[in-house]
Amino acid sequence: MSTATLLVILAVASTAVGSPDAMNSCSSLEQYNACGVSPGCVQTCDNLSVGLVCAAVCVPGCFCVENHVREHANGPCIPITDCPSYPRTNG
Repeated sequence: MSTATLLVILAVASTAVGSPDAMNSCSSLEQYNACGVSPGCVQTCDNLSVGLVCAAVCVPGCFCVENHVREHANGPCIPITDCPSYPRTNG
């Protein structure tokens, strides 16, 4: 294995693991994921009804916990049922 290949592997591995500071910076409605989705594939209230097609790319960071989405791009995580576009039932 060449030195350049080894350096690339090490760089990718260290990025995917994430730093302790990054892992501890998530809000109470987020969890750290070393292999999350790219920013354009994060579910928000604005894209609930859109079928997102995303490349298989690992992006480390804080992501909304289950049943929560971003209010808007780069916004806070909120319960999915709080989105104005969330389907409501009459009853």
